Amino acid sequence: MMESVSLIRPELFLALAALAFLLMSAWFQKAEGIIYGCAGVMVIAALWIACADGAGVLLNGMIAVDDFRRFVKVIILLSGAAALLFAPSFFKQDDPVDGAYGVLALFASLGMLGMVSATHLLSFYVSFELQNLALYILVAMRRDNRASSEAGVKYFVLGALASGVMVFGLSWLYGFAGSGSYAMIASAADHAQGLGLGVGMIFVLAGLAFKVSLVPFHMWTPDVYDGAAAPVTGFLTAAPKIAAMAVLGFLLLVPFGGLWVFWQGPLAALALLSMFWGALAGLLQTHIKRLMAYSAILNMGTLLLAVLARDGQSLLLYLCVYVMAALGVMGGVSLIRIKGQELERIEDCAGLGRVHPVLAGAMALCLFSLAAVPPMAGFLGKFMVFFAAVKADFTGLAALGLLASVLAAAFYLRVVKVIYFEAPKQEAASFEAQGLPARAAAAAVVLLALASSFLMIYPGPLLTWTASAAESLL
Repeated sequence: MMESVSLIRPELFLALAALAFLLMSAWFQKAEGIIYGCAGVMVIAALWIACADGAGVLLNGMIAVDDFRRFVKVIILLSGAAALLFAPSFFKQDDPVDGAYGVLALFASLGMLGMVSATHLLSFYVSFELQNLALYILVAMRRDNRASSEAGVKYFVLGALASGVMVFGLSWLYGFAGSGSYAMIASAADHAQGLGLGVGMIFVLAGLAFKVSLVPFHMWTPDVYDGAAAPVTGFLTAAPKIAAMAVLGFLLLVPFGGLWVFWQGPLAALALLSMFWGALAGLLQTHIKRLMAYSAILNMGTLLLAVLARDGQSLLLYLCVYVMAALGVMGGVSLIRIKGQELERIEDCAGLGRVHPVLAGAMALCLFSLAAVPPMAGFLGKFMVFFAAVKADFTGLAALGLLASVLAAAFYLRVVKVIYFEAPKQEAASFEAQGLPARAAAAAVVLLALASSFLMIYPGPLLTWTASAAESLL
């Protein structure tokens, strides 16, 4: 028993740390220290998981540990820690820093780890709701900001609806499989219960599609991204997307693998709609955070091609490169101030290349990666996804995905043009990013940009790790 529990020691450490920081946030006013402490705990847990070995099923078949889950957990925790680094400098200039931000991010991350580890419908759903409740509060944290409060209400109402749809699907799966175990569901799918399980699976797919912002379940994404504080938007862009997409891929490829006939068509439609709606709607955006919302929709659609192709390595690799680039952009947005106000419009980035050349260069590199410009890491990720789709005889979808990527490159490069080639308006010429918290956040943005730049030059370690993780998935 103790040997099995040792496999989840990092998660237990994270849970105890979250409880400890929760008490500290109530008694101590040094909120910046609490946020940095939470980021440090995430990094420690990530390194602990990365250095661990062994695999197994524990807690009476409720959760499991293997290389696929271990890899996903590491990138969830590292991306969450990076997003936390952007918070102190942002809130220091805007709202009073609240240590609850770091604590809620810890609880949300703990829920994500539980989702990834789950091998039973019950453990999956409890973890899913732990993540959701923390995220709802994070979005609405700025109580004096109308846009933030409105975004929190929208996210909560639509998220509750999506959770209800998912629970309905889970009840079908339990009823027709006779168990909540993923192994029992997979066994039932291979026999006579395919139709009933297929109906349940479609409802579960709809709930997860909401979480990863797939069209037509994306309606919350632009408003929530735009209304939330920039560091919260960065967190939403990264960790929850990693967890939900990894779980979606695992469910479709393993427990629902025998229901291929039910989910192939709907998944292809979701991928196509998401890629083109994300690309076309992104061209019309004037607000940077809304642009990043449509970027997320586009990239989640692209990731579905890897799931359709049943290629775990391209799925994991593209998740990594997308999250690094998106976090780098949102980190830059968190740091920039226009006359003391949060950066909102793309045109307000004009002149950044002259005022803050290092920050501007880092943001530009991340935008190039999102646009899949060679030799950025984004190009390697998209190449592997499209190549996997072609090998799996989804050549038409791969070609359409390539077209959507070309369209999307226009709005990424438009931001780069504004940064470097447009003169700032007189009232928007002051960019502020000062103090130790800002320097720490800027360093994180630069590191993300460098990783996005050099990953394709030396991709060997990441390719090896993703290949090993994908083997345990399939």
